[in-house]
Order: sequence, then C-alpha cells, then structure tokens
Amino acid sequence: MYFEKKAAFIDAAEKTKGRTRAYLGTHLDELLNSDNEEELAQFKASKPRTIPNTPYWVITNANTGRKRIILTQMMASMGYPHHLIERIKEEI
Repeated sequence: MYFEKKAAFIDAAEKTKGRTRAYLGTHLDELLNSDNEEELAQFKASKPRTIPNTPYWVITNANTGRKRIILTQMMASMGYPHHLIERIKEEI
C-alpha cells in the first residue's frame, strides 16, 4: 500500500490511531528515548517492527480483530474499493 499510494498511506497512517496509542509511526527513536518509563514500557509491550523498505514501524501485538480494523481503516482512508477491502479482511 505504501508503494502503491505513498501520499495516501502517509495520510492514512496519521489518521489510524487507537484511543491511547498510535498503530503506525516513523519516530521510533523518540519513543525509545522517552523519559516516561510507563510510556516506554507500553511501547516495548507493543513489539514494534519495521515495515520493510519504508520509514514506518507498526505494532505487532494486536489481536486479529484489531489487525482487521487497522488494515481496513487504512485501506478505506486510502480509497481502495470496498470489495477489495472485504476480500483482504477475510484473508486475515
């Protein structure tokens, strides 16, 4: 999705957030160097990993339902057709 519609991906990544945390981000160093130990512990618990060949990091400890929500929100925000979003959602 990043390589297909880079500008739309960047915009969607900014909009796709939970109540208390972001699911995607580009500023891993800022989070790792946080002075707030509680935030740092929560961040480490989210097990962030890089999205290969992009400047983005993504949390990896979300359950399957949350992953579906994140991906479908991103795709909808990026303008992918509904039938494709539903197909991808079923594959997760």
